[in-house]
Amino acid sequence: MSKDKIADYDGTTAGNNTDIGGISIAEGMLPSAVNNSMRELTKQLGAFANGTDAIDALDVTGAATVGGAFTSPGIDDNANATAITIDSSENVGIGVTSMSAKTVINQPSSSDALIIQRAAGVSGNTTFSFPSANSQIAGTNHIILSAGGSERLRIRDSGGITFNGDTAAANALDDYEEGTFTPSFTGGLTGSSYGDQNGTYVKIGQLVFFVIELDITNGQATANGNQIKIDSIPFVSAAASPMIYGQGGAWVIFNNNFYNVDTGIYLQIPTNTNQIKLYRGAGNALAGNDSGVNGQNDLHIAGCYRTA
Repeated sequence: MSKDKIADYDGTTAGNNTDIGGISIAEGMLPSAVNNSMRELTKQLGAFANGTDAIDALDVTGAATVGGAFTSPGIDDNANATAITIDSSENVGIGVTSMSAKTVINQPSSSDALIIQRAAGVSGNTTFSFPSANSQIAGTNHIILSAGGSERLRIRDSGGITFNGDTAAANALDDYEEGTFTPSFTGGLTGSSYGDQNGTYVKIGQLVFFVIELDITNGQATANGNQIKIDSIPFVSAAASPMIYGQGGAWVIFNNNFYNVDTGIYLQIPTNTNQIKLYRGAGNALAGNDSGVNGQNDLHIAGCYRTA
């Protein structure tokens, strides 16, 4: 094959290079071939130096310095839109020519923009480390985390988290909260000061768990014939549908002779209210002046209910 460019020459066996641009340089070459072959060789070297005659491969064992612009199909410091762009601030862009962050990947189609995966049969964790306290993973649509080939967690763009492929908005966990509140007797029993007047709660989604401690200490509580209620639970209970008679209830965890009748106390949280109603016996309202009620003694309860 005629050696028409630098890349055509055999870089291993000199004896295979028997021509320069088709001009024979084998044993017994004509004297005129010396001039012509040298001219051909210098032409090929000039084409290589000017970049018009590309080489197939380049292996640089030491430092390489490019005085002008460097352009390749893969990485381009001239911001070629079809390549990986590295700007002078060392920002990297794929599919973009102007980077607003250290690394920007722009995927114009609906296919995946980034896939990080292990080779088949290789075990281990895939870890993302964010050293800054303000690091974030952000998106305008759902953010989905999968493991084992299946969706495990979805952060919905409208708020809330769903698990294990359940994408229904109604099943999203959209709230978690812990706090305190100040309950008080109202209705059939009131008092001016309390020894215990504490409330704590945990809210998970629409379900509220709470614990209440109440004890009126400034003399006997003022009682009347109205039903005893505990006011100011932290969230208003849900509306009537589909639960007609209530959205939750509570149970006594400590009763220091607050009500000393064997029938006990029953507590209900009606719909659309932030109160707890107290009952006795077979569903009868417990009034402040009922026999056995002593509002000066402790009543501690725990309960749960559904909020709106």
